[in-house]
Amino acid sequence: MSIEAAIAGRLAGVVAGPLVGRLQRELARRGRARGSLALALDRIAAPGGRPVSPTALLNDLPHGVNNRDVLGCIETPEFRALAQQLMAVEILDGDLRAATKIKFALRDFFRGRFPNADVAALNNYSELLFVHLHRRCEGLVRELRAALKDESQAIDWAHATLARATADSIESYLAVLARPHRLTPQDRDEWTQRYRKAFSLHEEIPLPDLGNRRRIHYSEIFVQPRLIHVQAGGRTSFDDFVDSIDRTVLLGDPGAGKSTSSAISASLLFQRGRLIPFYVVMREVDFTASGFPLVRVVEEQLSQRYQIKVPEGLIEELLLEGSALLVFDGLDEVQSASLRRRSSEIIETASRLYPLSRVLATSRIVGYSSARLNPVTFHEYRIQPFDDGLVLESGEVRAYVSKWFSVGSRLPEPPGQVTDAFMRESASIPDLRCNPLLLAYICVLYRGHRFIPRSRAQLYKKCAELLLADWDNFQGLPVDSETDLDTVRHTLAALAYRSIADPQWLAGMPEADVKTVAAAAMSDESVPAHEEARRLAEDLVDLCRGRAWIFTELGTELDGSGIFGFTHQSLQEYFAALHLARNSGTPELLADRLLPELTGGRWEILAQICMNLADEKWAGGSSRVVTRLLERGQTTEGDGLRTLVEFMARRLDVVKINVATMRLLMKLAIESYISTGSGELREFLSPSGPYPEAAWAAFQAVAESQLNLEAGKGTRHGLAVAWLVANVHYLPASPHDRQAVSVHAGPVRAHLDSVEGLRTIALNALHHSPAGWALSLYTGAADIRMLASPQARRAAGPPDAAHSNVLSVMLDTAGTPNSLGPISPAAWIFDILGGAGTGTGTGSGADGARYGRARDALAGLASMLGDPMDTLVNLDIPRLDDRFLEYWNACGAARCDRAVRELYEQSGGAGRGGSPALTGLIYMCMGLMELFEEAFTAQVRYPLSLALLAKARREDSRVLAPLLPRLTYPARRFVQNWSRGRHIWNMDRAEVS
Repeated sequence: MSIEAAIAGRLAGVVAGPLVGRLQRELARRGRARGSLALALDRIAAPGGRPVSPTALLNDLPHGVNNRDVLGCIETPEFRALAQQLMAVEILDGDLRAATKIKFALRDFFRGRFPNADVAALNNYSELLFVHLHRRCEGLVRELRAALKDESQAIDWAHATLARATADSIESYLAVLARPHRLTPQDRDEWTQRYRKAFSLHEEIPLPDLGNRRRIHYSEIFVQPRLIHVQAGGRTSFDDFVDSIDRTVLLGDPGAGKSTSSAISASLLFQRGRLIPFYVVMREVDFTASGFPLVRVVEEQLSQRYQIKVPEGLIEELLLEGSALLVFDGLDEVQSASLRRRSSEIIETASRLYPLSRVLATSRIVGYSSARLNPVTFHEYRIQPFDDGLVLESGEVRAYVSKWFSVGSRLPEPPGQVTDAFMRESASIPDLRCNPLLLAYICVLYRGHRFIPRSRAQLYKKCAELLLADWDNFQGLPVDSETDLDTVRHTLAALAYRSIADPQWLAGMPEADVKTVAAAAMSDESVPAHEEARRLAEDLVDLCRGRAWIFTELGTELDGSGIFGFTHQSLQEYFAALHLARNSGTPELLADRLLPELTGGRWEILAQICMNLADEKWAGGSSRVVTRLLERGQTTEGDGLRTLVEFMARRLDVVKINVATMRLLMKLAIESYISTGSGELREFLSPSGPYPEAAWAAFQAVAESQLNLEAGKGTRHGLAVAWLVANVHYLPASPHDRQAVSVHAGPVRAHLDSVEGLRTIALNALHHSPAGWALSLYTGAADIRMLASPQARRAAGPPDAAHSNVLSVMLDTAGTPNSLGPISPAAWIFDILGGAGTGTGTGSGADGARYGRARDALAGLASMLGDPMDTLVNLDIPRLDDRFLEYWNACGAARCDRAVRELYEQSGGAGRGGSPALTGLIYMCMGLMELFEEAFTAQVRYPLSLALLAKARREDSRVLAPLLPRLTYPARRFVQNWSRGRHIWNMDRAEVS
């Protein structure tokens, strides 16, 4: 391969990169980013040719031109642009005339770069290089065609690569190159350096701190956003987004950081020497004038914003050769929908006129669809809300807060300490702190007050005041001084309520209706004259039009009038709640208005804010609202009441209620749990709940009342209440949570354990259900002898067995109401004696009483079996299903082992008679081991105690020598015989589940 061919190969590969990149993004948009075609394009995009040795070029160079000159020439934007245009010509099946024009332009380019070289030799050299470049471009196009052969029907690849537009721009670019008085490369580099220095102002962003107007480098505060490729649906990192900018739209909600992200993207590309950005702020452009001279607009903005004088023709040259990035910031801020559509057409035209340059536009999500850029050409990315992450670990919220307090806190504590406190206190408002703008305002509030209001109403009020008083000034936009802020606030409240309450305005309120509602609100509030109110309403509409303020224009009607709405749903809900609370005569009337919305699954946040505002307006206001809701909810049909209880379970941390309301709420939560097994009660009693002590106290009062009420009835409901009371400590999801809440739960359980109604209900249910049998055991209502009676065993034992033994009932997993409590009586024993977070060792109080009951049950089991040689053989097997195995492998095995060890140690001084409790526990272990070995194929965990029994049964019974003396006398011989192969269960008569 010749040196010229190597140069051409590498250059063609580099030139093909952007074109292939466009094809790859098109594939991604179509969801085919990982197929065989994508792999082929990756291979084609790799630069071709072998490395070029600078000294090897000397042989073919014209006299007076050295190798460094030629290599520098090839790296210029002009040469690269001509090569890209040649590639486009080949994509369009090789227009010979266009290729010839490029060849001559290449020749003239070399002449201009080397005016003192031998003309004939230079012409020959440039033609030789062109021939090699042309051949390589043809080869790459053949490879592209081959890669697209099977899938070309689905992709207009000439359109996707902008090849047609590139070929159409050849004449314009050649005219630019032929223009006299073009800047020399040195002058152009000097201008670029001056502009880069001026453009660096975009590397500094205003600190979002209303009391401290200073600019800081973006690295001190900027947190890279997460982005979604709208058409392809996949996530994109910010770095990948910057690299992929070509025909790109960046979408986001107000305050999400669209302008900041676009400015930083442009700065990064400028710093890396890849592109020269031209920033066009859309709201500063006059789109009403006829025509749109883009080059002139760019030149004017460069002059006004950066005080940079632009040499004639330079902007056009940079755009045509592909050295420029056009940033159109704030498409949504163009004041009318018709002008937004016109501005979109202008951006698309610029994209076609300058196909080698890049285009980036930004817009709000709301309203973009009415002036959407061509989605086939423009790839859309949407900024996601900040990822909350874990409260004290990670996430964009914490990263931003940490940076904000590092640069803007002015607090005596270390920023990390302040950040930790902020994250904890703001955990109840994840929806607000995920928006960068609102998060900045919350940081401002926290710095000033050192706490975040738990009341959303207070928080929204503070944020709204900041926005009302300072947002437009912060953006450099005037506020009408005649418009009193209270009047504006109340007018926005009326607009918010009407837009939420009236379904026809959910997508936005027409301008005429905005003016009507606003004028009426002003007349009702503080403006004495209707004409004045109408004028102020029109002024408010004009203020909101085209600005990303609290209330803004979302689109337009066919007649050109605006459609308006709130930029943040949270603020809309605050203002609507303000209107409701101000216009309700009593808390009860406010509750009546909220009831149908809440039971219908709507207005949750709005209702919470209403309750916060009710506390400010009336004494005990939120308690009265909640009480009224719950009382009225009991008469609603369907799941209305449950929906209300679920709502309070989610919002109790931010809604204040008194003792009476808490008890009413607890009563309804208990009823909901018993009837449906729903999780609100678990939420209320959780250690992470807002008021665990108050919740447990309310549970005690309500549960005691219901136990006494149900004691003599013998109903299923009474049994369900008693079962809940006996096992309520199992409600927290994990042993850790059970331990954490024990400081509140312990005294409550001890008190309820002494309520006589609990044992009365258990005895009434003893002969009627497995739950009644187990509850009688757990509460001490019946001893093992009573529980082992035939009538009791028939109620508790397997329905398909002869109910011949109490051991099978102890192991049986007959089920527990709402899956609450131990999986079986055996698990209850393991949990208590082996420690399950409900008390270990002998304990005290309720735990001590349960410990004694568990020991007594084991001792009673040993006593009831009497001579095990007669009573522990050929027994009906219990229902032992996979749930027990899950419990056993997760924690039961370890607890069983601890129980055996503890009873073994306690039995040291038992004398010749041995320990009945240890004996009963060994019987249970032997029965379990048989079941594990005979009936289950799943891997079962063997703790040391079962491993000892297994070794004795399989290998050497002598290992039981230390254990036997500690068992009751009749058991010793049976255990020895069992270790030699005797069976407890009749495995032929039934099957284990």
